[in-house]
Amino acid sequence: MAQVPCIYRLSGVILESGTGNPLPGAGVKLEGSNRLVVTGNDGKFLLDSLCGGKVAIRVYYTGFAPILWSTQLQQSVEIILRVKQSTTSLNELEVVSEKAVNIETVISETLSREEIDRARGRTLADYLKQMAGVTTLQTGTTSLKPVIHGMHSQRILILNAGVRQEGQQWGTEHAPEIDPFIADRMKVIKGASSILYGADAVGGVVIVEPRELPHSPGINAEVNLAAMSNGRQGIASGMVEQHLGKFYDLCWRLQGTAKRGGNVSTPDVYLDNTGYSEYDWSAGLGMERKNWGTELFYSNFKTTLGIFTGSHIGNLTDLERIIESGETRTSNDFTYTIGNPRQEVVHQLFSLKSWIAVKDVGKLNLQYGYQFNHRFEYDLHKPYDDSLAALNLPDMELKLYTQTLDLNLVTNDFHGIVATIGVNGLVQDNQYDGLRFFVPNYKLYNGGAYALLRYGRGRWELEAGGRLDVRNQTVYRNVSGVIIATPYDFTNPAVSAGAVYKMNERFRFTFNTGTAFRPPSINEWFSDGLHHGTATYETGDSTLGVERALTFNAGINYQTDKMSVEVSLYYTGFSNYIYVRPDQEPVLTLSGAFPSYSYTAVDARFKGVDVSFDWDVLPRLNLRSRNSIVLAWNQTENRYLELIPAPRFDQLLSYNFRDADHWKNIKVGVSVLAVLEQQRYTEGTDYIPPPPAYVLPGIECSAEWIVKKQVIRLGLSVNNLLNTNYRDYMNRMRYYADETGTNIIVRATVPLNFRTADHHHEH
Repeated sequence: MAQVPCIYRLSGVILESGTGNPLPGAGVKLEGSNRLVVTGNDGKFLLDSLCGGKVAIRVYYTGFAPILWSTQLQQSVEIILRVKQSTTSLNELEVVSEKAVNIETVISETLSREEIDRARGRTLADYLKQMAGVTTLQTGTTSLKPVIHGMHSQRILILNAGVRQEGQQWGTEHAPEIDPFIADRMKVIKGASSILYGADAVGGVVIVEPRELPHSPGINAEVNLAAMSNGRQGIASGMVEQHLGKFYDLCWRLQGTAKRGGNVSTPDVYLDNTGYSEYDWSAGLGMERKNWGTELFYSNFKTTLGIFTGSHIGNLTDLERIIESGETRTSNDFTYTIGNPRQEVVHQLFSLKSWIAVKDVGKLNLQYGYQFNHRFEYDLHKPYDDSLAALNLPDMELKLYTQTLDLNLVTNDFHGIVATIGVNGLVQDNQYDGLRFFVPNYKLYNGGAYALLRYGRGRWELEAGGRLDVRNQTVYRNVSGVIIATPYDFTNPAVSAGAVYKMNERFRFTFNTGTAFRPPSINEWFSDGLHHGTATYETGDSTLGVERALTFNAGINYQTDKMSVEVSLYYTGFSNYIYVRPDQEPVLTLSGAFPSYSYTAVDARFKGVDVSFDWDVLPRLNLRSRNSIVLAWNQTENRYLELIPAPRFDQLLSYNFRDADHWKNIKVGVSVLAVLEQQRYTEGTDYIPPPPAYVLPGIECSAEWIVKKQVIRLGLSVNNLLNTNYRDYMNRMRYYADETGTNIIVRATVPLNFRTADHHHEH
């Protein structure tokens, strides 16, 4: 009889109970076989091609007794395990979580614990650009948005604590209102994911997940501190959480962050009014039993961002001279004071998430989300009416109220088939006010239904799904004092299919194709006037229709004990691709002279390649490499698309020293970021050509210091080590100033754990 191929995967992370730190170098042995894998620097392991039925693993780690864990394997499973120091011969394992793993035929990447630590204190986009294929769209130094395969803003969906983040993300300078300190896991799905998530997922999905609420009785606390030399920035974040004991199954968490920075500097000058301040806090409360669970989450994000005053210029002659010469207009002083132009943003998010196990069927999930985004934008030049100017009123005030509801059923594995069936809805109310018109008010209603089937057989894992969305958006415009309501209705289907083929334990091939859609956003239709945050004059087009896309993604993954390589290829063909592009001439307004941009739609194609690999060159020497190339073409006008990231190559060579006394995981590394000049540029389509290529060396150091059984994680980074003058094509302020110079970053994470004795919790 032919042997039935085994298709399941057991993956997870081994953590130290008490500190929550990953345990690199732990041995994970599959009982009843000779298979043994070793956890990486992030404590993760993977056992592939497992058969169904009872599976047991034994974990070995220096200073810990061997531990044993087992389960009945009926589908691929991802686990998080905490181990405790013990003098007994066999220690019982604390199971933090165990969950079925969705078969992913899309290309995705998750940040490791080390990569998250490396970016502590910086923006969400700074965390994500450590991944191949992910860059940033900048507006000066304070506003950064993630760019995936050349796409950003309304084409990138961000899930914050399971809720789709809904702010005024149409603005290229409107960065996501998320405190990265809440996140324990960050994942990027590269490419369209419309089946599960609907519109706004044309380019990809960013998943920001808070750490799970504690599962073991006791109180935990953590303090994160960071300081940066450029801008004299200081960051402090604290967290405290508690599990009230096995009897109550109730747990809670409080978290808060404060940040402040002053004017940043290029290698030559300080940039006026580039400081910021930020104050965030969040709270979580949850209860979980064997067959059900519920969790409440609330976050409040508040920030004030200065906008470089050198981008606001009084006349056309000065604007043209500064753009052509590359001159930086600044007073060259350091201050923490934030004046005009500036932005003030408050974003509140509340979510209620519940689940229940339906016997012999699967798991039913429900999540409700409510968000309120309140944005104020202040211009440098105030109204000529002295009485209004004295009030310092915002030139734009935007309020966005959003409610979302998601309900889905994930079935058990029935003969290799797992189904996800769900519906979701969104209600949104946008209210605009201000001294200057930019976008009108609107109300939006969206409902969607979807089904996704996953099937595993032999070495193959297959996936197929479909979705239907219905949207009504009513826009309210003030025309000569009369409010005109204009409804827009859309019905959008989407389909996808994919496959994973596991040649053996080392090679895995992935393929996915699908359709995606995106109705125009309010600014693409109706923006009309000065957008002070980007220092541009923007004009929309009310005739724009739905953007549609056809996507193809293919990936090859190769993994050994010493090397992990992933190569992914992608292609997206757009019909009616909507984007904003430079006009031929700048515009003179009462507030000054500004580059002019207009929204248009063309047929376009995007294609590219991402290459990532981690290689243990020597037993203690590791090379981490992230490389990406994206190519985009305007098919309608037979020329290149504007504002597409240039080829990017990010390397980090690090050496891991031997542990010594109270120190462990001591690493010293040298990083090199090389960004080429964007050669795929059509002359005359921007106010200036793309800037030259640049190379930025840096230094990375990290270590763990053990003090009274607490592990303090320390880090030091030096960015732009040689204080190089350069400009980045993806920075909207490249017309006016260089990028920042050398920046020295120091950071520390101090955990404080007060667990009760010898309790373990399993579910």
